[in-house]
Amino acid sequence: AYQELDRSLKESAKEINRLREEVSFYRNIISPGNKVAGLKIERLTVDRAGSPADNHYRYKLVLIQALKHDHTIYGRVRLEVNGAQGGRDAMLVFPAPNEKPHNINFKYFQEFEGVMKLPRNFEPSAVKVSITTTAPAAQTLEQNHAWPKL
Repeated sequence: AYQELDRSLKESAKEINRLREEVSFYRNIISPGNKVAGLKIERLTVDRAGSPADNHYRYKLVLIQALKHDHTIYGRVRLEVNGAQGGRDAMLVFPAPNEKPHNINFKYFQEFEGVMKLPRNFEPSAVKVSITTTAPAAQTLEQNHAWPKL
């Protein structure tokens, strides 16, 4: 009985944490803490996809429009992975030019997911998220993120 109760409590705690994260996410859309309206990069996560030798990584990017939602945002998203390859600085772009672009079209939030296939001898150090909007106004938003320790 004790083990069943302990398992149930742990599951409930996980569910409560998940729900708190969800409420926090929606609160940031409706009423961000800094009270600044507009396009924001809410979250970028990068996780290993496969074995370390494959050098493949799964990413998830979440964009939000904070505070005011009277216009739909249109544009494109690009990820630049900076690092070293063969002892020299290198940069890779995702999605690649031959891949379908990440188009933005949202009022509240939009998520992007994909897999970055890095060359085997490429050592990533940072990711730059670049967002170029065309409507309601042309603007560029860039944000740098350190490469996670995986």
